[in-house]
Formats: sequence, C-alpha cells, structure tokens
Amino acid sequence: MVAEKEKGARQRLYDAALSLFAQKGYNAVGTREIAKKAKVNIAMINYYYGGKAGILKTIINMAYEKHTAAITNADMLQEPEKHIRAVIRNFIEFFRNNTELALVAFDTIPYDNPEIIALRQKWEESKMNLVRKLFAGIGLNIENKVQVSIFNGFLSNIILTHFRGRYSLEQATGKVASVYDDAFYARYTETLTRFYFDGVRGVIPKKRKKE
Repeated sequence: MVAEKEKGARQRLYDAALSLFAQKGYNAVGTREIAKKAKVNIAMINYYYGGKAGILKTIINMAYEKHTAAITNADMLQEPEKHIRAVIRNFIEFFRNNTELALVAFDTIPYDNPEIIALRQKWEESKMNLVRKLFAGIGLNIENKVQVSIFNGFLSNIILTHFRGRYSLEQATGKVASVYDDAFYARYTETLTRFYFDGVRGVIPKKRKKE
C-alpha cells in the first residue's frame, strides 16, 4: 500500500510538471506550483526527483526513448520510400500521443544547466548514429556535411512544428480541432513522404545511362 501511494505521488508530480512546463515553459514554473497541482508536499519533489531539473531529465529521457523507437521500429529492410513512410508514420504517432512530452523535451534548453545540456547531447549523438544509417539507406551521402545538416531532423522538426501549432491553438481555444483525425494524418503521411523524397532525389547524383 505504501509503495502504491509513493508511486502515485511520484506520478502526480511528473504529470503536473509536464503539463505546467508545456503550458508555461520550464523557467516560468516553480516547485511550489508543481507541488500544489500534484497535491503533494513540496519536499516530495526533492525526495523523488532531486529538484525541478530532475523531473525535466526524466521527461527528456522518456521522450528520446520513444522518439528513437519511432526510427528503430521502422523496418529498414523495406525499400527506401516505404521505410521513410514508416518512419514518418511512427513520428506522427509519437507526437500525436505524446504532444506535451515532446514539446517540453525538445523545446526546453536550459543553457545554465550543464547536466541537462549534456543529457540532450548524449541522446542527440545516439540518434545521429541511427539517422546516418537511415540516410545511407535512401542514398544520401553521409560524408557530405551540407546534406547531413539539411536532412538531419528535417522530418521530425516539420512534424513537431505542426503539433506545436496544434497544441497552442487547442490551448487557446479550449477545443480539440476535429479536422486532425486519422484520415488527416494518413494524407499528411503520404504528402510528407512525397515531399521528402522529391527533395532527396534532387540532391542524389543521377546515375549515368550506359552507352
């Protein structure tokens, strides 16, 4: 019973902080406000997370784990276009089901906290190894720093921008936009896949025809 109670308090703190960070921004939220929303004693934040930054670390780890899974769960043995379509579909599912988590993890950069910066850097380096394999599979030159710079994060950032805008609109109006249904995201996936591949084809050297 005690273990369940502690788990409940820890989860309430996490949920409260996630919601507040997404709505107000990490720097605008204090520990007292988090504790009040979670309905726990303020001392519990240090007890469970070691402070506000500890909650942010948990959020970042969870977000990057899910985001990385969106790439690794797409079958790389498929032909390139099908593989990219699967990655896009997985990204959309991730952002759609974890909007606040993604917004907080990817938009919060407390430059005055070296631990958080180092944690993000560790995850970004890990993700880059996966991205390089993805690039190689679709024909991009992974040694070309310009191509890597342009295409790295391209899909994820476009989709994140969409969900950032959707979240802001829904927070402002208090209504869930009904247009964003399964059919919308199916069309979104196909459109973005074609858009991405048209861009890739434009920079991949064309093979010369045999004379």
